[in-house]
Amino acid sequence: MKKKFLAMLLSAALALAPALAVEAADFSDVAAGDWFYDSVVYVTQRGLMNGVGGGLFAPEAACDRAMFVTVLHRGEGAPSGGEVAFLDVPGDSWYAPAVAWARTAQLVRGYGNGCFGPQDPLTREQMLAILYRFAQRKGMDTSALGDLDQFSDGGQTSDYAKLPMAWGVGQGLVTGVGGGLLDPAGLVTRAQAAAFLARFDSLTQSQSAAAGRLTLRDFTASQTALAVGTGATVTFTVRPSRHAEELTLCRDDGVVLGTMGDDGANGDAQAEDGTYTFLWNTGDLPAGTYSCYAVCGGVESRRVEISLSAGGVITGRVCRAESRAALPGAVIRVYQDGLLCASATAGASGSYSLYLPAGNYQVRITCPGCVPFFAYASVDGGSETYNETYLLVEGQEGDMGQAGGAVVSAVTGKGMAQVQLSVRAGWNAPDEAEVLASALTDDDGRYTLDLPIGNYTVLAAKEGCIPVSINIVSAVGGLGDQNGSIMPIADGDVYRVVLTWGESPSDLDSHMVGPDAAGRQFHVTFGTGGVPGPAGTYICNLDVDDTNSFGPETMTLDPQSGATYYYYVQQYSDDGTMAGSSATVRVYRGSAQTAVFNVPANQSGSIWNVFAVKDGLLLPRLTVTNKPDLTYAN
Repeated sequence: MKKKFLAMLLSAALALAPALAVEAADFSDVAAGDWFYDSVVYVTQRGLMNGVGGGLFAPEAACDRAMFVTVLHRGEGAPSGGEVAFLDVPGDSWYAPAVAWARTAQLVRGYGNGCFGPQDPLTREQMLAILYRFAQRKGMDTSALGDLDQFSDGGQTSDYAKLPMAWGVGQGLVTGVGGGLLDPAGLVTRAQAAAFLARFDSLTQSQSAAAGRLTLRDFTASQTALAVGTGATVTFTVRPSRHAEELTLCRDDGVVLGTMGDDGANGDAQAEDGTYTFLWNTGDLPAGTYSCYAVCGGVESRRVEISLSAGGVITGRVCRAESRAALPGAVIRVYQDGLLCASATAGASGSYSLYLPAGNYQVRITCPGCVPFFAYASVDGGSETYNETYLLVEGQEGDMGQAGGAVVSAVTGKGMAQVQLSVRAGWNAPDEAEVLASALTDDDGRYTLDLPIGNYTVLAAKEGCIPVSINIVSAVGGLGDQNGSIMPIADGDVYRVVLTWGESPSDLDSHMVGPDAAGRQFHVTFGTGGVPGPAGTYICNLDVDDTNSFGPETMTLDPQSGATYYYYVQQYSDDGTMAGSSATVRVYRGSAQTAVFNVPANQSGSIWNVFAVKDGLLLPRLTVTNKPDLTYAN
């Protein structure tokens, strides 16, 4: 087992350059009376950390997240981490290999939104969580726990870090910051990192010397979240601390999954380097969480939980942004918190389909000649989700481009002035993602944004309106008509349904069918007028009709108790197809957007049956047919 860690310096250049360890006395900013003096001596003499140049150690400088995992990665001999794609970790960054290794080794998990935060300052509880998982990976005994209640702020430790922090207290890695405080959210300096690393390295050596017995290290699984019923395969690996003839893979419910030998049999693909590998097919196991571990000679590895959940299908198309031509051969990869979950290649029409466990994902698409595409996507168990057509931009990363369009009122169809636009990277980016640029629409509601070519989410917001997200692309030479509609907040509990679409077909029409106040069937579409309701109100009205592409085309529905209404979209013009229309329907109710539906790209027909409203509830249909379906909610 390697116990030597190499240091990460403050800049990428220094981090990658070799440097000789020096005595702490050689650092002008480290004095013999400093509390961290012994720790700096320890880590520098053992090559765990180096200075930052100029005779400085920079003890008070912040230690960021990328910096710390790089120290651990180099100490392990810089092994490959496989394919990991955090959205904020560029593949060519100096820290990408270390972050990929740390994620694959399950030392880090990211923030849950597809981001790792490499330059974010490391907190004390984050560091303990990483070291705790690293200790388990090494097969160390992590059973001794301390009491966090001895610190007045121990209860402020985040839930994910309570067990690691208790372990750190029990092992003497964490001693508090004085005054009875643990300071779990406090930021880690280089001096503090040195102290932690010195204590951890000493603990590792003392446990190894004391144990003198077989340990099972680095027990990991290739995937931990899978869709039930797919018969997906999980690859488990484990490294014994000394030669072992055979290991057994088990579940906590007493089921033996199989054996792993060191002779190349039973799925052991890497016996030559002391790593045992076993392939486990989940078969037809029911949904649930399964705790797995390896055992040899009565010694057990750490547990890895495999979650099987109801899956769903995501489908869509991949096209060029400039021409809307299909991109067959484009590679679609789907990640969850940096780990690759599934991949597919776009077919002849640019279409793809993937089956995934229910959850939130990040989508990355690559195609020669285009810049990489990023999007956020969600999968619902037991259903099919239709993504909007993903548009890839031709060119080289870093080239400057332009995007333009207009933001109009969904009620009047006229441009909205002084709408605040906030730009984030990727499509369907969450509100908490970093804002890259801001702008205001002009008096006609128009905007122009100069951005590096690629894909972006624009959040449009204005007082008195419901914020709306608009997915745009920035292309060399500019790409216009990337429009959005913003909905003023309505009085009451009415539905407002907004249809938008692409350039072809040039005309789509909204339709609503249901009973009027007297129980007679109405059919609202272009040219029919509204349907009066009780006391001078309207049950249904076509507020905005658009006949020249893009929309918006807006309907208002005030559903009556016990009634059922059907909303569908018809292709009116002869150009293009419904499946290729890039049509989107947004549903608003009161002061919130309640649903967004994208037209299925894998079905043919001229009618898109979108949803029904029954007894005030929204019932999605999402089928494309040649005739309206007006019975599915009966």
